[in-house]
Amino acid sequence: MGCITGIGRVILIILNLVFLLISLALVAAGVFLKFFASSLVEPVLGAVSASLDQATKDKFNIPDLEDISDLPFVGEIGIAFIAFGSVLFFVSFMACCGACCKWRPLLVVFVIVMLILVICQGVVGGLFLAKDSVLHDKIKSTVGDKVKDEFDADGKDVFSFAINILQYLLGCCGIRGWEDFSGGNKPPSCCLKEIIEGDSNNAAMQARQQACTASPPTAPPADYNKKGCYILLQDKVLADITISAIGLAAILLLQVLEIIFAILIIKDVNDENNKIGPY
Repeated sequence: MGCITGIGRVILIILNLVFLLISLALVAAGVFLKFFASSLVEPVLGAVSASLDQATKDKFNIPDLEDISDLPFVGEIGIAFIAFGSVLFFVSFMACCGACCKWRPLLVVFVIVMLILVICQGVVGGLFLAKDSVLHDKIKSTVGDKVKDEFDADGKDVFSFAINILQYLLGCCGIRGWEDFSGGNKPPSCCLKEIIEGDSNNAAMQARQQACTASPPTAPPADYNKKGCYILLQDKVLADITISAIGLAAILLLQVLEIIFAILIIKDVNDENNKIGPY
């Protein structure tokens, strides 16, 4: 076995042992999010309950801890973690066994699967890093339409509560913006945080709060958050796109190196199998 192939074999084993541990952590996190997500509610909503008095929470429909026992989308995220962690475990296990035992079939499957993953990650990562892409449009339209169809400003359901909390905490309105609310009737939680948290004993502030909570609302556009929640989150994530792009490129390069090392080991195994004579 050549020196480069030997080094590649060691690196391949070490890297995939690390990935095995990461995959187990992902599966564990997915199981937690899917089946035990209720324990996340208290820390998420604790700050909300502590910062607002009961009268304000009632007016703007900001829930108490006891009013909600689950969070939407958390279960779906948990399933995604379990699926991704399982795939990562399978791929890493193949690479470890194939490199340790120099088992050609496992290494061949590993190379094929990794090539598919690299292509998929490159495409999805590129779409995610592009501000205007089909991926972002699909997410915004899917969740935005759900808000338009299912959100109730005064509702006690989990989804409506979650949107109200998101709008209050992030200072946003809807997923795509005001367009997510039928007839332009923006919910009270879309009002500026300074109004929601304002002193209700102040006559001017009280008038602004009443305008926000009226049905239909009579507050001027300037008293509402203008950006949609998804757009606001997207802006925060892509604030330093250079670092994100470098991180994605580093991950893809590492995976390509794994593929190269696996191919070198396969070639070495083939050479050994084709070798004639005792030497």
